[in-house]
This record gives sequence, C-alpha cells and structure tokens, in this order.
Amino acid sequence: MTITDSGRNLLAAAIKGDKTGGFNAFNIMDVGEGGGNTDVTLNTLDVSLTTNTGFGCTATLSIDNQIEFYAQLSGVDYQGRTIREVGIFDDPPSSAGASMLLRIPIDPIGPIISTKTYDIRIIVEVE
Repeated sequence: MTITDSGRNLLAAAIKGDKTGGFNAFNIMDVGEGGGNTDVTLNTLDVSLTTNTGFGCTATLSIDNQIEFYAQLSGVDYQGRTIREVGIFDDPPSSAGASMLLRIPIDPIGPIISTKTYDIRIIVEVE
C-alpha cells in the first residue's frame, strides 16, 4: 500500500487539527516517569507526572507532512522528578474519550531542577 503525497499532507493537517469532520486537534502534551514499551490499547501514559491532566502544546506544520509539537515545562512543578516518556493527546488524558496519538519513551531527563524551564519538542513525520 502507498499513501500519496497529497494524502500524507492531508493526514498531517488532520493530526494538527486543520481539518474538520470529527478530528480534534492533538494539542495536549503529558510527561511521565514510565519507561519501556507502550500497550497500543492505552490512552494514558504509564506513569503520568500531571496525574493525566496534561498541558497545552502548540502543533505546527514544519513542512507539508511534518508536525512539530512544542511545550515548555516549568521545573517548579516537577522538581526532583525524572521525565522518561512523552505523550500527545487530543483531550486531557483523564477525559472520557481522549485519544493518545503517540507515546515516546525518551532518555531520562532529570532530576528536574526547580529553577529551570525545559523545552519539549516532538517532530512527527507522516510517511
């Protein structure tokens, strides 16, 4: 099966939230301390640091088929914790019907320092 260039571009726009027809924007990010593999049936992180409330992030198309998700995280809120996973959602993970677009296990960041601000940037390419 092959997805055409125009199909990839439309799919990327839908993920970003530029299309209607039942698509919500994926504009909620969550971070957690879990690691390892993801069960594809789950809609929350393994060990959420925000108790599954998440926080807003911006989603921009960097090129036609790439979406960049970006958020800043204040160290004050998560002092001493370690980030090991990042997830992107269409609604806060604790909401009924929320969908997780992706979960990425990452190299540990931390322990988090209260005086620092952390930039989190996830780039997704739709191929």
